[in-house]
Amino acid sequence: MHKYTVAIVEDELDILDNLSSLLEEEGIYKVQAFSDPRQAYEALRVDHPDVLLTDISMPGMTGLELIAALREHVPDLPVVILSAFVDFKHVIKALRLGATDILEKPYRENQVLEIIAVAAELGKARKNVLALISKTDSAQSKEIMDALIKVQSLMSTRVFGSED
Repeated sequence: MHKYTVAIVEDELDILDNLSSLLEEEGIYKVQAFSDPRQAYEALRVDHPDVLLTDISMPGMTGLELIAALREHVPDLPVVILSAFVDFKHVIKALRLGATDILEKPYRENQVLEIIAVAAELGKARKNVLALISKTDSAQSKEIMDALIKVQSLMSTRVFGSED
């Protein structure tokens, strides 16, 4: 039985097939594979996965653009970035968009499995926190959410500086 759904968005079909097979063989992941980021957006904004694994450089829509667009529909979606050319500006943008990790091509299969497992558990923890917050009274929920937003804002400003 599948425990988590992982959406993979990668325009290189051999890599997409390899990652899909790797995760499906684990037995706990159901994989949604997309070679076109625009098709992925259309599907994922309605049918939310537990984790998104996306390439950065793709024709038609970059992985960063995909993440930004999906954030409007799934603000707490754990995201792992995959890229052959990891540069500092992409890393900063990915982290600001809430990426949980970055995989560099060529990747090691055990590294992919570890990172996806962590992202899936992070997503589960976020859902549990949101469920707990929704059970508290509205004033207390607002206070908790405001504190979380403030901490996130302070961390990104302090650690990553201001955006160019």
